[in-house]
Amino acid sequence: MLRPAASFSSLQFERTINDTERVSETALKRACVRYVIGRDDDLQHYPDYKIIETCELFGEPIKAAYCPVACPRAHIEGHPVNSSKPGDEVRIVCDSVNHITILVALDQPGTIVLRDSMCHGWRCSVENRQTKKTTSQPIRTVEQNYRGVDLPAGTHTLRFSYEPLSFRLGATVSALSWTVLLAWTAANIWQRPSRQ
Repeated sequence: MLRPAASFSSLQFERTINDTERVSETALKRACVRYVIGRDDDLQHYPDYKIIETCELFGEPIKAAYCPVACPRAHIEGHPVNSSKPGDEVRIVCDSVNHITILVALDQPGTIVLRDSMCHGWRCSVENRQTKKTTSQPIRTVEQNYRGVDLPAGTHTLRFSYEPLSFRLGATVSALSWTVLLAWTAANIWQRPSRQ
């Protein structure tokens, strides 16, 4: 049974493939799966995945394998996997549920691809690290499903944040409701006849 794993040491399994199914090695690499765990007979079908550690799980020997040529989560569109030109760099430095920060250095203009599904509500701000100027940048769909941002040459900090319209509308309605409630309460207290 082959299990793509986010981290072998924490044994966080993202998906389990049963004994009768086999995921193609190309699909694993394109899905950015760098680590997998499984038995020897499972891993022999994936020659690009090199065994890095062996342990025992429920009395069965399990091996962890790593693939250095799996697609990175963030990369420059059109560059071969894991090979960038000197001077080009794409590195994720902060990754949380609603915010992702990527440091980018480009010798020429290019598109940064973040291999997360494109969906409405994501915003991108780009800070030019030389001029310290921050601008909002449109996000477009690339490679049929992922997020892409076009950038000029230079060093940049990309900040993706999830701010769906529904959240902003809900926050506005809540703020207005609280304002009306407080104004109504204040008016009732102020107009109440004093008892002496």
